[in-house]
Amino acid sequence: MAVNKVIYGGRTIMDVTEDTVTPETLAEGATATNAKGERILGMMKAGGSGKHTCRFIIGTSTAGWTEADCDYLCDGTADDAEINAAIQALPTGGGEICILDGIYYITDMILLNKTNITLMGNGAATVLQSGIQDSGFIMMRCMEDNCSVLRIKFTTDKIIAAMLQVFNPEGVVNGIRVRDCIFKGSDTQYCIALTKAENTILEGCGIDDNPQAASVALLGGTKNNIVRNNYAIHTSAYYGFLNIYSEGTHNQITGNYMLSIVMRRTCDSLIQSNIGPIRLGTGSAAPGNNKNNSITGNIVQNQDGTYAGLDVKYLSDSIVSGNIIKEIVPDTVERNNIISDNVLMSTRTV
Repeated sequence: MAVNKVIYGGRTIMDVTEDTVTPETLAEGATATNAKGERILGMMKAGGSGKHTCRFIIGTSTAGWTEADCDYLCDGTADDAEINAAIQALPTGGGEICILDGIYYITDMILLNKTNITLMGNGAATVLQSGIQDSGFIMMRCMEDNCSVLRIKFTTDKIIAAMLQVFNPEGVVNGIRVRDCIFKGSDTQYCIALTKAENTILEGCGIDDNPQAASVALLGGTKNNIVRNNYAIHTSAYYGFLNIYSEGTHNQITGNYMLSIVMRRTCDSLIQSNIGPIRLGTGSAAPGNNKNNSITGNIVQNQDGTYAGLDVKYLSDSIVSGNIIKEIVPDTVERNNIISDNVLMSTRTV
């Protein structure tokens, strides 16, 4: 008779009498002992019954990975097909996809169209690269709530619409996380575009881009988003340049390094502890259209070490305090701003 109980000191520590493990419910290739003491070999494919989240591995033969290493093997041609296939194979409850080291060539949009998906790479060694020349092309779109994109490098040397977009035409997208990614572009419209996005966190990302529009855009309808601790890589950061473009309400832009921040129709938001230029209007921006904001503790500085200023005619009902800055450009109209305790550095450079 097989041993199916472990008893110690009169207590049953483990009881597998009713163990129902079968080859169909055990992961493929794994071995176990059932209640009868028989050794069995698992036959269940990755993904299981779909009742729980699961994990898929993606590799590419161009980096030396083989079918034995991963669930989906790319070959350097339209690798988006295998990535999208892995996403569609996840159960409705979501799951995790790990993309191994290598360069993956993207010719069609990667679509995160299920909730609770985590797409992770191996840092700068996992590269999603596009050679598409199309001003409407988007490399990846997050359409459903609570998805994460982690440790992946996006790169293109062509003009495209965006490397990563958070958008669903049918409604708001909640809870997206983009962490520790690198975005390297040449004349892209956007590296990252948030449209109708709420409760998104973008943090720890490197921006290596000279955008047509903005490297990071919080577009109309965005709110409760956090853009923090991101940094520039070979990116211009001057007063007239757009790296982070902010619209919407209740957003936090904090701790970013040498990314030029442009505010237009930004309300009830926090701009704090950034190092880089800050601009309070673009194009046809109306005076006072940034309302109820706190701009505090920033070093308002260009990439060459010179300091930049703020034109407060584009600001109303806000606080500008504790910044190290070239100048505060005054306005002849009272807009109910509190401007205090700023350190003016009109000529000095670091």
